[in-house]
Amino acid sequence: MPFVDRITNGMSPHRVFALCKLVHYFQHEEMKELTKEKAGDFLQPNALMKEKTQFREVLQFARSGNLVTENEDQVLTTNLTKEDLSSIEHFKRAIIARAIENKELMFWKFTSWYVMRDNRVLNEKTKDLETTFNQELNTEQDATFIYNETNINGWRTWAVFLGYGFLHAGIVLPNLAVRLNNLLIEDHKLQRNQYLPMADFMEWLRGAAPEVDGGTLGEMYRGKSSLSAQHLSLGLSTGLRALHDQNVITLNYVRDARDTWHLTRAPFHEITGQVSQIMIRSEG
Repeated sequence: MPFVDRITNGMSPHRVFALCKLVHYFQHEEMKELTKEKAGDFLQPNALMKEKTQFREVLQFARSGNLVTENEDQVLTTNLTKEDLSSIEHFKRAIIARAIENKELMFWKFTSWYVMRDNRVLNEKTKDLETTFNQELNTEQDATFIYNETNINGWRTWAVFLGYGFLHAGIVLPNLAVRLNNLLIEDHKLQRNQYLPMADFMEWLRGAAPEVDGGTLGEMYRGKSSLSAQHLSLGLSTGLRALHDQNVITLNYVRDARDTWHLTRAPFHEITGQVSQIMIRSEG
């Protein structure tokens, strides 16, 4: 479970990646022990910051998520494989695969809740998100349990990295194009170059990405989302349109189709709202 419930900005994806890669290098390439102190010297030299505050935060994240372990002699080892750390994209997939195993993570609660919200998220400030989220989902009123502005700022960095949107003016614009595209790349059994009923695609998506529309996490943590049956969230709608524009998929609406799905309306896009079919293009 790679996430701590209290993410901060210091626990950034690339810093965690750098730590895990360094530990793996010493463990498997150099065949030498890497202590916590030595790792801190490599990643945050004394000349930059003697306190090593950010290194401690990153190490806390990695240990809590079982990405890195520390023994009684403060020697670090990692549970990630060479393939997991071969690129930032492989690291991203490894993080999601491990994180999704723990459905109670605050990261999934907030991500699913955010994804299932409507256009309001385009205007909500961090304080607004904190208040509304804690009212709808985080019913424990003890301050210990409240997801605060610091945590939400840290969440933004990871949400963008993992493909749930794009950052603009301090707001995560919900757009699942990156997350969807990675799922399509990974699944080699999906039918390609033929139209699928949208219902079949959504059934596949519910299993592949339980944190989004219709998935177990999406439904569990939707809060007071007003989305009705077969109406897709802003994030999923925007992501599908983006992949359509990139020729990764083709969306289509057959007039009077019995099984019609509704994207969040976009009057200036060729796919304004209704879809009934989707074609997944061949890889490459």
